[in-house]
Amino acid sequence: MGQQTNTIHTSRTMMFKELRALIDHQVFDEKSIVEMNILGKLSASGIRSTLNYLSGLYDFKEKNQLWKVFLYLWKMAEESDRRIMTMLYAQYKDDLLRLSTPAVLNTPKGKKVATKALQEAVNKAYPERFAPTTSLSAAQNIASSWKQAGYIEGKIRSIRVPIEPNLPAVLFALYLGQQDGSVGEDLLKTRWIDLLELSQNQLHEHLTKASIQELIGYQKAGGITIIKLENFINRIA
Repeated sequence: MGQQTNTIHTSRTMMFKELRALIDHQVFDEKSIVEMNILGKLSASGIRSTLNYLSGLYDFKEKNQLWKVFLYLWKMAEESDRRIMTMLYAQYKDDLLRLSTPAVLNTPKGKKVATKALQEAVNKAYPERFAPTTSLSAAQNIASSWKQAGYIEGKIRSIRVPIEPNLPAVLFALYLGQQDGSVGEDLLKTRWIDLLELSQNQLHEHLTKASIQELIGYQKAGGITIIKLENFINRIA
């Protein structure tokens, strides 16, 4: 039996535009989405197909705590942070998008992120799992998701560019790290924090700001770092 792969990227991207449309309208039930054509598709079947991928990736149900945290921080965030947060959320759920991270983050700023490198990452992780046409399609969709998130620019050349995350993206990365079991200083060493590409000084500034706003508990002294996320999580509850 082959390794289970959780992904939509063989067929779709992370669909930031469509996700934003649902959040803007605050409508998440299929009947209303189809009737109002919030997703802007040409047919009801096209709407339902897109909605199926969206709901599978983001699971926008009231009982989903991850979605509730995401929405809370979305309301605090500017456009750039919303895009970064969506990338983090999608990576948390999508295996192929997640494994593409080294190929993107290890590309120097100003250099091209090659689709071939993303395709090789897919094939290396899942040897002989996907037909060449499927792995190429996945690589192209993955590149599009990174573009939507702001890490890559250009319709043709796909140039790696810097990002500028702010507090909402930092808080979401910390929450994902906590969901993975990290605590204290280790919350600043997770793959989710790495995705933000912030220096330790920048992280400290963001955490200090969050502490002043009483969103988190944050103390750093004597080589010990304490980070507690209960404040903003309790606000959501």
